[in-house]
Amino acid sequence: MKLEFEVTDGCRALLPYGVSVVVPCFNAGDYLESAVSSVLRQNLAHDEFEVIIINDGSTDEETLKCLDRIEARNNANVRGLHQENKGQSATRNRGIREANFAYIAGLDADDMYASDPKFLGKYGLYLQRAAQIGVDEHVIRRYVERQGHRDSGQFREELYCTKRGAAP
Repeated sequence: MKLEFEVTDGCRALLPYGVSVVVPCFNAGDYLESAVSSVLRQNLAHDEFEVIIINDGSTDEETLKCLDRIEARNNANVRGLHQENKGQSATRNRGIREANFAYIAGLDADDMYASDPKFLGKYGLYLQRAAQIGVDEHVIRRYVERQGHRDSGQFREELYCTKRGAAP
């Protein structure tokens, strides 16, 4: 199912339903495989999720070997991206830009999703329902911050992320 949004400044158009899990990684090789496995154990169809691991300039040998092992598996749902060290925020933002699905979930490289295999599915449904209601304050704040403004209230009308056919 494709979610169709009318897009201007900062929203993405025609992204398929699903969840892109963004995993920033800096020298977390001892934990990374467990984090990725916790996503792969989720009860989602293969075309409803992806894992985007962004190596933020790791120098630790264990992390580099772990990334190689993950990439060698050629799992279509897992992508590894590499960059010079830019810090966690810039790394997460890159993952969001690279995402192929309508919804984003964050997962630190040293974390795991709970044992509930339906967590990401529930998360995606929650966000889908929230999108039908409208854009939440967090999305508005993120957009305003990207534009270099501080007050989200006066800029709400600039953010058009409404369903296609709806008046902005």
